[in-house]
Amino acid sequence: MHRLLLCCIIMTISFELFSQEKMIVKDSYPGSTFYDGFSKHVISLEELPPQITLNLKGSLSKYFGELRHNIIFEDGQKVDLKKYFLKNKEVFNMRWIVPKYDLNFSLGDSSLGLVKYNINARLDEYGQIIQINWPKKNHNVRTNFLDRKEIEQFALKYAKKKGLETDSYSVNLKYNLEVDKLCWVFRFPLAPNQYNTFEIAWVGNLEVLTEYESRFIVVN
Repeated sequence: MHRLLLCCIIMTISFELFSQEKMIVKDSYPGSTFYDGFSKHVISLEELPPQITLNLKGSLSKYFGELRHNIIFEDGQKVDLKKYFLKNKEVFNMRWIVPKYDLNFSLGDSSLGLVKYNINARLDEYGQIIQINWPKKNHNVRTNFLDRKEIEQFALKYAKKKGLETDSYSVNLKYNLEVDKLCWVFRFPLAPNQYNTFEIAWVGNLEVLTEYESRFIVVN
């Protein structure tokens, strides 16, 4: 009886560790956007004008709240917009706004399972945020985030109801721009390189936010 109980405890702990491991974020360096050679590499925020630094820190404080203390500046670029647009004159064809400052940060918070989450912030020449891969509301307090284990258990239960294979699946964290939320993306295999994919918001109600089929093609 004691041996059986011990085995059950070990299996439970092992599942929880396995579950947690899938929902640990360890991003690698994201790389840099190419601005046709009209940008200068920035290795310190001290290289930025005081007004830009002031507005940047204000935005990070607003968006990240108590998490802002765990943000580290990695590097960035300062774009010479005048020279860039002398070459790229057809701005109506562009699908994005070219920033003056393209900055990379990383966020680490063990309580949330974030070993390293890459943050990219793009600012205009006045320090206004043009784009950032972090929600603008409700993601600045740790207690707002749903428990990762509960999210995964909910996802597995949902997948089993749909008859999906739950022995092999992947999980990753992404910023969903459309709904302005951080989402855990679960992929369950349907066929080779084909997956049933659904997203669950990390903050808010415990529900499937969106569901779709996805494909991955490996190029050798």
